[in-house]
Amino acid sequence: MWLAYDTKRGSTVSRDDEPAAPRVAPHKLATPLTMHLCIHLCTSDLWRDVSRLRRLSREVDVLHVHTSHDHALVALSGAAARAVTVRTFHAKRWLEPRFGQRWLSGRADGWVVRSDAHRACLAQLIGASLQRVVVAPGGIDADEFTPASLDRRAEARRLFGIPSEARVLLHVALINGRGQEELARALVHVNSKKLRVLYVGEGEQRAALELLAKSVGLKAHFAGYLRGDDLKHAYAAADAAFLAQPGNDASARAGLEAMASELPLIAVTEDPALRELVTERVGYPVPERAPAAISTAIARWLNDPLAFERGRRGRQFVQTQRSFAHEAERTLELYGRIPARR
Repeated sequence: MWLAYDTKRGSTVSRDDEPAAPRVAPHKLATPLTMHLCIHLCTSDLWRDVSRLRRLSREVDVLHVHTSHDHALVALSGAAARAVTVRTFHAKRWLEPRFGQRWLSGRADGWVVRSDAHRACLAQLIGASLQRVVVAPGGIDADEFTPASLDRRAEARRLFGIPSEARVLLHVALINGRGQEELARALVHVNSKKLRVLYVGEGEQRAALELLAKSVGLKAHFAGYLRGDDLKHAYAAADAAFLAQPGNDASARAGLEAMASELPLIAVTEDPALRELVTERVGYPVPERAPAAISTAIARWLNDPLAFERGRRGRQFVQTQRSFAHEAERTLELYGRIPARR
């Protein structure tokens, strides 16, 4: 197996993204011919990717693409004539009938989608045979995010300046229309002197959010953008987590990380991906993204003596249904359904 990826992530071309190389290099999966796979490249570099993909396709049985950019390169290279092509749709926006999307999406032998709702969207978009579509929800390494001990929680709260006796609600997301304002307005109506909110993330609206929190008397802590151990400290400091939308894709990674940390999840379930993830068994579904509905769910969490049981079941769910292993098994199952090209 070879793994090609955007080599410009984290560079001056795309500095806001986390580079992929540190995660990929230790596994020795680099392709013999390096491809850039970056949408910001000049025309000559794009055609170089097309040429190299055409040559690599002679050595492989399956080409698995994850973006419209990469899928277009496969179509331009003619590689689909030599190798089976599988496409994963990570977000609903790639299943919308935009210009060229129907044609490109149909040029695959099999498809992976992240939710049952996305499967229905794909069928409507291209009439895909359900025999060659699998639902494989995005996963995480559940062992990377673990429940916090009392000592670890106390230390994490000292790092963020949060009192040890507080009830802490965590929000991990870009501060740019991801529900932070609705959460702040909802918390004002929750009758709890111990309640604190820990915002993790950066974005254009952070300054406005800080002003809002101050104006309404909200006890809020702003940690900025965190990754690695620093992010794990944030999960350790919390008692529950809030999520208003999945994020850039339907895997809802922030929600999965919180659940793996045994935090019950308060989530707005207007999006089908979150509706399939957050149930009464593992958290507190919120039917609409409105402060009143959110405050009701927060009050339920605060007054629920068995909230920790929802968190415990959430971790079990991630371990069994949202692991990398489960995602891989579903993907390999699809490969087995498609006749080989050679």
